[in-house]
Amino acid sequence: MVVLPWGLLLILFTVWACLFYFFSNLQDVTESKRHDRAVAAMANELRQLVDTANAPIFGIDVFGNVNEWNDKTAEITGFSKEEAFNKPLVSTFIMPKLRRSIQEVMDSALRGDETSNYELEFCTKSDEIRYLLVNATTRRDEDSNIVGVVGVAQDVTESKRHDRAVAAMANELRQLVDTANAPIFGIGELGSDQVLRSLHSLASLVLG
Repeated sequence: MVVLPWGLLLILFTVWACLFYFFSNLQDVTESKRHDRAVAAMANELRQLVDTANAPIFGIDVFGNVNEWNDKTAEITGFSKEEAFNKPLVSTFIMPKLRRSIQEVMDSALRGDETSNYELEFCTKSDEIRYLLVNATTRRDEDSNIVGVVGVAQDVTESKRHDRAVAAMANELRQLVDTANAPIFGIGELGSDQVLRSLHSLASLVLG
């Protein structure tokens, strides 16, 4: 049996301890890098989901300047991400009549009070109006500090236009009825001859 001198044993133990510490740290660094890569991959995937989402998504920082502007928002407004970034959202892109109310919604979200299903009118690059139904969500950092607001929207422009067209048609029909050159009146159900209401001044005149 070989007996090593105490000094040599101490040296060998020190070397072994150093190697163990080195490889342990190396493993920790490797795990940390894997974790960082996984987080980066997830962040990149989320960024792609936001950018390519089939709904307008936009956001502001604590100063009210645009810092989020996905592809759909760029499509419906005509303003690219580069054109929109760092611009004041409310004063630049919101119709004047709604700026005050929208600013209040944004200010509330920056205080942590979120708002759902509020309507805003975006002014597009071609001076058209896009109607959006928006949920304003407070954005926080890893320490839960409020750093901005994100709006996830639904474009309801076509629905708005349809409703207005229907309302205009109904109004036009009402005018035609009111100014028609013939008596027009309603009767009760089941063929009753009781006059329910006069729809035309001439009908009232004829019926006495």
